[in-house]
Amino acid sequence: MNSIYKIVFNKATQTFTAVSELAKGATKTQSQSAKQAGTFLPKFAKITLAISMVLGFGASVMAAGVVVAGNGTATGDSSVSLGYVTKALGTYSVAMGEGTEARGKDSTTMGYHTIAGGINSTAMGDQTIALEHNSIAMGYKSEAKGIGSFAVGGVLGEKTGGIAYTAGSMALGTGTVAGVEGGSQEAVAMGYRAKATGDKSMALGFDSEATGAGSLATGKMTIASGHFSTAMGRKTKALGSASTVLGSGSYALGSGSFAIGKEVEESSFEIESLLREGKYDDIVAHAEYKDAFTDEDKATLAGFTETEDKEKFIILKVAENKGNFGAVAYGEASRAMGMAAISSGKYSSAIGNRTKSSGEYSTAMGYRTTASGNYSTALGVRSKASGHASTALGVDAEASGIYSIALGYNTTASNLSGTAIGFGAKTKGIMGTSLGAATLSDGNLSTAMGYRSRAVGIGSLAMGGFKEKRVDELVKIKDFETLKTEYSDVFTPDIVAEFDLLATDSEKTNYVYNIMAVKGQNQGGQAYSDASIAIGKGTVAGTVIIDDNGTPYKYDDNIYTAGKEEAVAMGYRAKAVADKTLALGFDAKAEHTNSVALGSKAETRDFTQVDGTKAINGLKYKDFTGFADGVVSVGKTAYEKQIINVAPGKISQESTDAINGSQLYATTIVLGNVATSVKD
Repeated sequence: MNSIYKIVFNKATQTFTAVSELAKGATKTQSQSAKQAGTFLPKFAKITLAISMVLGFGASVMAAGVVVAGNGTATGDSSVSLGYVTKALGTYSVAMGEGTEARGKDSTTMGYHTIAGGINSTAMGDQTIALEHNSIAMGYKSEAKGIGSFAVGGVLGEKTGGIAYTAGSMALGTGTVAGVEGGSQEAVAMGYRAKATGDKSMALGFDSEATGAGSLATGKMTIASGHFSTAMGRKTKALGSASTVLGSGSYALGSGSFAIGKEVEESSFEIESLLREGKYDDIVAHAEYKDAFTDEDKATLAGFTETEDKEKFIILKVAENKGNFGAVAYGEASRAMGMAAISSGKYSSAIGNRTKSSGEYSTAMGYRTTASGNYSTALGVRSKASGHASTALGVDAEASGIYSIALGYNTTASNLSGTAIGFGAKTKGIMGTSLGAATLSDGNLSTAMGYRSRAVGIGSLAMGGFKEKRVDELVKIKDFETLKTEYSDVFTPDIVAEFDLLATDSEKTNYVYNIMAVKGQNQGGQAYSDASIAIGKGTVAGTVIIDDNGTPYKYDDNIYTAGKEEAVAMGYRAKAVADKTLALGFDAKAEHTNSVALGSKAETRDFTQVDGTKAINGLKYKDFTGFADGVVSVGKTAYEKQIINVAPGKISQESTDAINGSQLYATTIVLGNVATSVKD
């Protein structure tokens, strides 16, 4: 049976003493009102109780439980009950407030309907529960269910405060959850609705979730579900094992991946809500996102058996096609850093705003760069490396060929092992090389070096480069009429007719530079045919195929189809345009098959075949040796040249050597002697 005591002050010993409720003692003056007594005594009783708990009652007094005030019960040895319907059931337990229960040994409850069920447990506040040994629950509807767990929080009107399910777990804040009921996780959750359910996980922040073992989620609406993953910032997700994500609206999806960046624009709450609820089909069918998924994507999505794989794939496709997320690292051990950066390839890196690395071991750095080929590298602004092991470096550089390299502004290397270096350089042939501004290597194994040089034929070589400022000046101000007049040798009537059909200034500009290339104006070397060589400003080796009107055929981006001539042109404006020709020198022109033009302004002509019975001045000559199939020219009309320093040639019936002046002189002497003898 309970013993009812009251606390009185013993003046003789100067201590507070628990005595029978029937004992008399000093009372307050009669002038004090009942209201004052009613206000003071409960407060005084709490104070004296606390002091007595610290100092201890006498052994004879504490053998049984004590009900200090109210109609509670104290059935535990040395227990104390204070308040309305309180229960101190455990040994040395204390129950204070209304409807509280201190069930465990050395347990303590305070507040409204709190329960302390474990040994040395504490429950304080409104409807808090501390069930296990050494657990603590504080606040509103907080629950500490694990051994040594700690739960704090709660706001009136919310369903729960903090809930710490497992041993050693901590849940601090309204709606927080640490551990899983019936589990063994050691977890810490802090912040409004934070959840840490993975073993040794920690969630810190509003709506943060750490569900993976050893995971950490800090910030607002962050999620770390991969084992040993880390998510920090706002609306970030680390879904891959050992992944890390920082920033806003960013995702680390692949195992060992890293993502840091800020979302382009806040994604709608609707997609975030659908992702959290696992309503993936609703996202695919949603009007805002359905165009992000091709039929192939939908088939891939249907093949996934794990919901997490579906979520990762959906995030990737929305990021790739909508571009409103932060950084997304999808590939294993990939890195994505920057606004809307996406690294989807294994071990790939995307660094910079809107960069993409989808190839394995690929790297994209800069702004809007894309590395889609395996082992590819794209650096700069809008550069693209799509070929296997390709490299694109610069602004708008593109390397699409396997092992290709594009370096510089608007460069293109589109075939196997092609190299393009310089402003606007293009390499289209296999193993072709373009070095210099506006150079073109179109043929396989061809090389173009120097401003606007073009190597079109297979194995061709074009070198040189010279820029006539007048052409650029007229093109810049779009004065095409003056250009046609000043360069009338280039702009023939047929060319002008075709030019005038072009609609835009951009089309006209491209046409001007291309027709100049064909005519050898304002260009470097132009080696059109296979194995041809053009070295020097305005040189041309080989031809382009033309139609009946003399207009060059076009293909691709205004480049021309080459002929089949084997030709070599070297020197300023030299041209070797016939098969097996050589033009060497300033303005030299070899325009006839198997012919050579040597020297300044040298031009070839058709050869003259001399038969064996040629008659000169009535005399017939016969038995000539040799058969002509071409010419060698060292000049032209009004530009004739002497051939000097010629060694004596062999004189015989079979000889085809050149005869020099000394041999002719000797012949003249002999003929003179013969004439003298005849006269004499």
